Amino acid sequence: MGLDNIIYEKRGVNDSDLAEALAPMTTGIMVDGTNSFRGKVYAGWLEGITGYSLYESDDWGDMEFKEIIDELKTYKNSFDKIDDLKAELEKNYLDLDILDAFIKVFELCLERGWKINAWY
Repeated sequence: MGLDNIIYEKRGVNDSDLAEALAPMTTGIMVDGTNSFRGKVYAGWLEGITGYSLYESDDWGDMEFKEIIDELKTYKNSFDKIDDLKAELEKNYLDLDILDAFIKVFELCLERGWKINAWY
């Protein structure tokens, strides 16, 4: 079974900033990539860094978004060399663009009052 996570505001979000932020991320079969990402691809990695599960993203509010953003930024800045960060991300089949995309997506959710629906 899969997991797609959809950013919404009582209806699907149609926003060019969000679409741009999501561009590096993997999209699912049932989603178009302008307001969603393939959560199953990133769930284990994100939970390992932040302690938050994309499977439970329906429950996230401002506090959770702030904590996730802080954890991702702390993770990003914890490496002395950018090459070490890139190597660590590559172990999870990720890259710096995807890490930055997650930070931006969660910042947009926090700033604009959007939620993330876990659809599985």
